[in-house]
Amino acid sequence: MKVFLSGIITTPYAREFLSKCADALRDKGFECYIPSNDRPSDHVRPSDSTARGDYEALDQAEALIAVLDGFAVSDGVAGHIGTFYALMQGAPAKKGIIGILHDSRVARWDWAAGAQALNYYVLGCIEERGRVFRSFGEALAELLRWDGRVDEARSVDAGLA
Repeated sequence: MKVFLSGIITTPYAREFLSKCADALRDKGFECYIPSNDRPSDHVRPSDSTARGDYEALDQAEALIAVLDGFAVSDGVAGHIGTFYALMQGAPAKKGIIGILHDSRVARWDWAAGAQALNYYVLGCIEERGRVFRSFGEALAELLRWDGRVDEARSVDAGLA
């Protein structure tokens, strides 16, 4: 299954987290695209290359995993969610969108606010064919279920929050 992994890419620790998540996905046999790994060359305007490359990867992906951390969902992540949501319409091969929300400022320490604290449009796009989870491990288990690997999903320990 082809997976598009979206998240904040503007800080080293956020890129490192996405990279570790991508490694875990690949270890489970998923193809994984991360926008931060596909930087444009010097002779191409970054906005042109990024938009085109990300759109092509979203179009080919069967699932989107989006890290939703921050006071507000990153504008790039929100763009990926909206684009994938639009591509899902009439495309049953696209499994859906999985969100990951770790940010205690948004979900609260006890996760009492949970996904309901997110922008309602973004949340609606996700929940049409997916859910928001508290950890990468839970998200990976859901992705494995979507891939028909229910037994494998029961024993997931991704080693990542």
